[in-house]
Formats: sequence, C-alpha cells, structure tokens
Amino acid sequence: MLAQLAAIFDPETTPQNEPRSGHFETSRMLRPMPTSLLLLAAFTLSGCAGDTNPIRDAAVAAGVTGGEPRPAPDFVARTRPAQVDYLPIGQSAPSRRYRAKDKEEVESAEAQMNRISRVNEARAAAARRAGSQ
Repeated sequence: MLAQLAAIFDPETTPQNEPRSGHFETSRMLRPMPTSLLLLAAFTLSGCAGDTNPIRDAAVAAGVTGGEPRPAPDFVARTRPAQVDYLPIGQSAPSRRYRAKDKEEVESAEAQMNRISRVNEARAAAARRAGSQ
C-alpha cells in the first residue's frame, strides 16, 4: 500500500498524457481500500457479537485478559431470566386471541367513557358543594 501511495506522488510515474492538477489519482489508490476497510469493519464489529467474539477469544489466547469469563454478579443472575425467548427473524408473530374493535365499537366505548366521566364530574361537584357548607 505504501508503494502505491509513493507511486501516486512520484512525478516520474505519472503518465504524460494525463494533466497533473495536484489531485490524487484515486483510481489506483482506492481499489484495495474498500476490501481492506470492509474486512477491518467486519473484524471490529465482530467484537459486538454475543457468544462468538473473536476479539475476546484472541485476547484470552494472548493472555491479556483473565481467561475464563467470570460468572454474572448475584443480582444480575437473580433478576435476568436464564433463557430469553425472542421471536426469530423471518417468523411472523403469533395470531392474537382478540381482534381490534371496529368503528362502531370504538364509538360505543367512547360514549360509555363520556357517560362515566359526566357522572364522576357531577359527584365531584356535589362533594365540593357539600364540603364548602
């Protein structure tokens, strides 16, 4: 890679038919970069993986860390379930046991709540009048 960068800036390697404007010749310089950047990003992000963590495994193998992972603290073990059941990717959620209300049922429920609200407001007004006497 350093040789490629040196060739870009070397005036002897610049073709005579191309104008030298002082800009990088990006076609030669950027060809190997996407692959290497992609590999670097993949290796770095693999450290975020759950059970398979090559960065941690490499650190353990090199003796940088303490070896076997320590067990979770007691409060963590008590408060978190041993097995978390997530819906796998690509699977639909199970059908619900109830259905959504249609427009008439929603309007009926709103009317019922409004009636209850008016009754509660009347009781509150009566309690205020009784308390002020």
